[in-house]
Amino acid sequence: MARLNGFWFAGLMTLVGVAPVSAADNILKVGPVQVGDSEAQVRSALGKPLRSSRHEGFITRVLHYPGIDVGFDDADLGEVGTVAAIEATGPRYCFDGWLCPGMSYAEAKTLARSRGGTVEHDGITVYGDSCWIVVSQARGRVSAVEMRCQP
Repeated sequence: MARLNGFWFAGLMTLVGVAPVSAADNILKVGPVQVGDSEAQVRSALGKPLRSSRHEGFITRVLHYPGIDVGFDDADLGEVGTVAAIEATGPRYCFDGWLCPGMSYAEAKTLARSRGGTVEHDGITVYGDSCWIVVSQARGRVSAVEMRCQP
């Protein structure tokens, strides 16, 4: 399977099934895009993508926009399904309105802890609603926030 900014690897799917109840149960929306949206809904909200790509595995199609990539799961008979993964790198694409690329990593850790997230020396993970978010950082700032959902 192709690597797309780190979140299409099957190995990362080992977290599936670990969805503890937390205060972050509504992490299903990033800016105007929500888990379960159709491709038509995403295009209506974000416009024409810069490009799209196809992949093998659970995420079969990705629409690439400035600051956000939106992944779709595989529906029946090989058709593209609905939004099941989102990676935000642009500051206007905040997860659930509180976790934004570009914000201070220290602030992100504090907010994640207050919402039941797991904060370790090398990363932040917040679980909820069969999805989880993983935060990347560079130079003390949040560089990317990736959301993955259980297949």
